Amino acid sequence: MTQDTPQGTSPIDIDAALTSPSAYFAQPQDVLTYPGLSRKLQQKLLRQWEQDARQLAIAEGEGMGGGEESMLGRVSQALRALDHPQETSTNDTVAGEAQASIGAAARSVAAGLQKAARRVQHAASRTEGYITESRKVIRTQPITAALCIFALGYLFGRLGSLRLSGGRR
Repeated sequence: MTQDTPQGTSPIDIDAALTSPSAYFAQPQDVLTYPGLSRKLQQKLLRQWEQDARQLAIAEGEGMGGGEESMLGRVSQALRALDHPQETSTNDTVAGEAQASIGAAARSVAAGLQKAARRVQHAASRTEGYITESRKVIRTQPITAALCIFALGYLFGRLGSLRLSGGRR
């Protein structure tokens, strides 16, 4: 059975569309906006699409998915829009505001992470410079470097013994 449609849109084979709605419609929302479909037919198409989406979700859960995005949420949203058209427009507005808020928060976090990454990179390059400079000093003046290391070891040892002896009292 073929559905007659207004000029400018191509007719669809209803029987085939009822078997595989995703072959005739890009998104579940397209079922609602397709001209000439009765409410009952829209509901049948969306119910079939929902069943297909559930089966795909089960297959993906078992590791057989092809990486496609799950349609179940969008099909459910289209079914809600069909059942409660006024309610979904309010929900869509709230969802849009929430999505915008989440997007702004994500951009803020991303900017903070980029700033932190730049700081870490700057600190790493400064540390690398200090290490390179220390190596040069050690190579050019090994005796002085050895004496400095022994002096630091002595000081740290004395400080450690003072702290330990101070804790025993």
